Amino acid sequence: MTYTAQQVLAKIRERVKVDPIEGMQLLNEAHVYICSQLHLVPDQTMTISLVAGQQEYSLPDSVITIWDAAYWPNGVQSTGNIPLKATNVDTLFEDRGPNWQLQSAGQPWGYYERGGMIGFVPSPSIGSPAVAQLFYTPSTTLTLQSNLPTGIPSCFAWVYYACIHQADLDKDPKAAPTDWEAKFQKEMHRLREYTLGRTGRDRARVSFRVKRVRRA
Repeated sequence: MTYTAQQVLAKIRERVKVDPIEGMQLLNEAHVYICSQLHLVPDQTMTISLVAGQQEYSLPDSVITIWDAAYWPNGVQSTGNIPLKATNVDTLFEDRGPNWQLQSAGQPWGYYERGGMIGFVPSPSIGSPAVAQLFYTPSTTLTLQSNLPTGIPSCFAWVYYACIHQADLDKDPKAAPTDWEAKFQKEMHRLREYTLGRTGRDRARVSFRVKRVRRA
């Protein structure tokens, strides 16, 4: 089924007291979060020109999350290109110690994201023409006429995400955040099963902790 943002906004406003402008802001926050956790929309690709010895590179604001990456030592697509393994700073610290960034440059085997940057492990030992190819979910701003991802079984993960945040702001005892939280978790796992059931390439992250952000 196809859901429009207007339909989802109406469902949000049936459950919590929010004006249309704030409701669309909540809906867009929900969309960014959910699409960063679950592989629901088609990938876009980009390449980053590598610099010998440079570990981290800025990512455009349009990148919500990276799903796959590959190292192209010759700067072109070929059978010699190397898939990169996703990792994170905590894992690198635990596995390689506090000086993991000081290891010698070489052929990258992995990548991590932090603070709007992508880093490669180890730092590449060669620069141009070497590049990294990234497969990522792009950021989009929903309008009332926008559609949610095609084929999703339900739109209620977006609805309950918005309810969690609005209930936090309202402090309404009739809409306790814990109630919305449980419903949100159920819907996220429903979406996760949907993504896992499509193709082997699609992956879903399993932690759906919602970060509370107070809006002015």
